[in-house]
Amino acid sequence: MTQSQVASDENGAMMRSESVGFRRNKRQGMAMSVVERYMRHDIPCALSTCTQCAQNQELRQRGVPLLDAQAARIVVPDASAVSRYIELLETSELNNLVFCQTVLDALDRRNRTRTIRNVRKITADPRRSSVVFANEVFAETQPSGGSAGRLPGESAAERDLRAVLRTANWYARHVYGSNASPSTPPRVLILTVKDSHAEMYTAGQRESGVDVLRLDDFVAQLCPQLQEHFNEIKGATEGADMDITDKSPLEYAQARIKAKSENGYPDYWALCDVEDGLRTGKLIQGKIRIVRAGPAGTKRQPQGIIERAGGLPSVVISGRLALNRVCPGDTVVVRILTDSEASGDPAEAEAAIGDDVEGAVGSDAEDEEDIAVDQIDAGEEAAATNEEPGHVRGAVVYVAERKWRPFVATLQVDEGGSKHLAVPVDASVPKIRIHYMDTAAIADRYFVVAVDGWAADSQYPHGHFVRALGKIGDLDAKIDTILVERQIAVSQAALVFSEASLREMPVDSAADPWTLCPGEIEKRRDLRDTLVFSIDPQGSQDIDDAISMRTTGGGGFELGVHIADVTQFISPGMATDTEAQARGTTVYLADRRFNMIPEILSERICSLRGNEDRFAVSVVWTLDKGYNVESVWFGRTVIRSACEMYYEQAQDLLDGKTGVAGIDPIKEDVFRQSIVDLAKAMRVLRERRRQNGALELASTEVKFEFHKQTKAVAEVRPKKSLEIHRVIEEAMVFANAAVARRIHQHIPSAALLRRHRSPTKDRFERLIKAAGSKGFSVDCSSNAALAESLRKVAQAANQSDPDLLFLAKSMATLAMQEADYFATGDCGDPAEFVHYGLALDYYTHFTSPIRRYADIV
Repeated sequence: MTQSQVASDENGAMMRSESVGFRRNKRQGMAMSVVERYMRHDIPCALSTCTQCAQNQELRQRGVPLLDAQAARIVVPDASAVSRYIELLETSELNNLVFCQTVLDALDRRNRTRTIRNVRKITADPRRSSVVFANEVFAETQPSGGSAGRLPGESAAERDLRAVLRTANWYARHVYGSNASPSTPPRVLILTVKDSHAEMYTAGQRESGVDVLRLDDFVAQLCPQLQEHFNEIKGATEGADMDITDKSPLEYAQARIKAKSENGYPDYWALCDVEDGLRTGKLIQGKIRIVRAGPAGTKRQPQGIIERAGGLPSVVISGRLALNRVCPGDTVVVRILTDSEASGDPAEAEAAIGDDVEGAVGSDAEDEEDIAVDQIDAGEEAAATNEEPGHVRGAVVYVAERKWRPFVATLQVDEGGSKHLAVPVDASVPKIRIHYMDTAAIADRYFVVAVDGWAADSQYPHGHFVRALGKIGDLDAKIDTILVERQIAVSQAALVFSEASLREMPVDSAADPWTLCPGEIEKRRDLRDTLVFSIDPQGSQDIDDAISMRTTGGGGFELGVHIADVTQFISPGMATDTEAQARGTTVYLADRRFNMIPEILSERICSLRGNEDRFAVSVVWTLDKGYNVESVWFGRTVIRSACEMYYEQAQDLLDGKTGVAGIDPIKEDVFRQSIVDLAKAMRVLRERRRQNGALELASTEVKFEFHKQTKAVAEVRPKKSLEIHRVIEEAMVFANAAVARRIHQHIPSAALLRRHRSPTKDRFERLIKAAGSKGFSVDCSSNAALAESLRKVAQAANQSDPDLLFLAKSMATLAMQEADYFATGDCGDPAEFVHYGLALDYYTHFTSPIRRYADIV
């Protein structure tokens, strides 16, 4: 039984509707449910040129992506298109998409949170000009009707189709009626997969500006370049239950109930029990890391590790059932096992995992309808070795957040049928069951697979084929695999800069070379008469930083670190800025790199090339003869680097050699003096940090040698460690720390800093045991204590066992937590700003803006 009430606010901008329902429940008896829905009249269209919707101006000011009014069409995909072909909609060729709230609600009712997340990624990308439209709470697009907007005799699916059509009609009327409408307004196009849906849209009351197309016709007629990709997805999802419109919500839930098995994984706890457990401390929440544990030469079992702050021991989850359908990176809720469970046989402990689950889904003798409603509303169900003393054992009882990314896999063909196992190249990810008919086409290829869910009665998660990358063993296929696995890009082709970005670039050609703007020079400090030089690996093209070091009166020094001023050419809101932000960093591989910003900037106009005038952002210190800071200046400058020096050349000068190849003989002496003075200063600064607890850990870089003709890798060898490496490193650390303190002083609530948290004690257990076996004691109570312990190991190892020091430093490195960026407004206590490894109170990234986006910020 249901009752409805309607109310509105004083100005009529919003209406509230309330539906009251009663349902009989075997556990609780008669239960009342109340659903409130607020109808608004002020939802904006999000069209870029529309001034009719007042809220559009606010969206523009906030930088929210808007629909492109100059495009040929506005595309409105329905639930069948989004649920089955989301990978196609993610391609950059498809823009100006309007995702109805109706569609997202339908996805949510089927636990398709990954698809919803992908939709959100599309609409968050300014390059896609796509939006989510809240049609369900907009008075002009909300489906009319009784309960839940349904007409008499109308199914939920038919109601949703009518809602999509109603939204498309409103957009057509609005676009053609907008006072800022272009001369040729875009057509509104409804995309669907099914003939029956197309027929219903066509038969409905359509506005003249609304078209309807099946997705296959849309690709063939308007996007033929996507035909092969479309065919791959169509073949991979045929019969794979991807289209959510194939079943009603009730049929979907009933199918899930029918598939349950008593021999499957334990059910996840109910959300209310999880919240109670977290509040009382009975449960623990954290991000899980999956490793393979067990003796070498045996089949290693998956093991999960959750690290806790505050010196608390890590939680280890051992075995398939205890892990309970998790993947690496998932945020999970864990129950700590009792001593009897943890000390007994692992199989017996796993069997007891679900015993203490009060209120778990399906654990009560409710009728099927009650269980179906619970499951629909719940949303998506959600180099270590064996555990050591100090750890506690646990079992996963809930998944708070999934991190199902696209995985690269190869095929394990099962005999007969169309269902097979995809074996991810990442060994920490479980095999994924997929449906694919033409196995011969992908049997020898890398391909991308997406995870759709993991039922409690299935040993493996189920997913679907997305696209093929290339033949196993092929170099380009391996490169694409790296890009997908590291979530850098979908392929190498996707890392080509867009036309919009290239149009923003300054001109620099033989006929019209780029030069500094005189007006801009006047705004800057001119340091072109100061001796500035860069020191980088041989062959570097993207030169971010340069150095100056000269003596001043009274035996003091002036030290300058000069960084390429990328922000002179890239501003917020530009397409180049958007692409750089999406890339995050320049990606370096053995034989190629993928730039963060276009080459005209990274290798030419911004790069601090020798004997070229360049814009820079500089930090200039005045130091006394003891290398203490007397004053520091920050600002924009113009510099002219006198030399692009290689590390090896700089080291030769530091060693006092003469006639160094590639160095101008006339300037060699002055370069040598600057480098010697710089090295002396950096040794002092480095020693000060070391005394404060800075760590010197293992970091082995390798160098690749290539065949001249084939370009294949001929040799891989460790790079020789030179003192000049440490000198330049210390200068950059000095500059980063100074800038960090400066920006925190000027914008204390919004400074972007970088911190390195202190590791928990249990992370050092292996290092302590290994050092103890050699007679050394390691104190890890602080970074200073650890540094002193490693120093003692180094003194002994240099005489008796040189490999021991490398091993100790390597194990200490593995024990470290990852450094992370943070905004100071989110962390009020300056004690939490500390960089543990560098022993600095303030630190940020400033010195590499050509290849790291954080430095641009």
